[in-house]
Amino acid sequence: MKIYAIWEIQHYVEVNGVYAEANVSSGWYPENTLLTISLKKTVVECGNYTRRVFAAWTGSVNSNSPIVVIVVNKPIELVATWRTQYWIEVHGIYSPVNFSPGWYDKGTTLKILLENEVVDFGNKTRAVFWKWSNGAEENPLQITVTRPLNITALWRIEYWIEIKDPLKVLPIESSWYLKGSC
Repeated sequence: MKIYAIWEIQHYVEVNGVYAEANVSSGWYPENTLLTISLKKTVVECGNYTRRVFAAWTGSVNSNSPIVVIVVNKPIELVATWRTQYWIEVHGIYSPVNFSPGWYDKGTTLKILLENEVVDFGNKTRAVFWKWSNGAEENPLQITVTRPLNITALWRIEYWIEIKDPLKVLPIESSWYLKGSC
């Protein structure tokens, strides 16, 4: 009687989803196995207005698709890469803002435009743009996304004060005056 050993060739497949679990576990797979690998989530909420969005698979296969099909014919390593996104919101209060709130990739440069820097209420009262709540004074505001942001335009209220001084003896004249000024 002859005894023969029958060998099965296997290769190690390592799958690292990083922020999300993959549908295929790392381990040994018989040669020529067809694997369809995907992530259970392509968007992972991290809380605090931060999330991770699937970007690509890297390693033995490079693909921007969250689903890859591979034939196991050698050791395989797949690592999911992710983009970090932050929620950005801007409020103009008295004026529209040329900006859409939403999720933006870390490192993105945004331009935020307050449409009106002076808003006249028509009753001898107006709001004049002062600065943004993050301390910046320029309009339009340009920022690089590094964290979640909720920015509000800050305003100064001014009143039109009419001075009647036919003799021109008063040291002040009709003008806009800041609310609370003496």
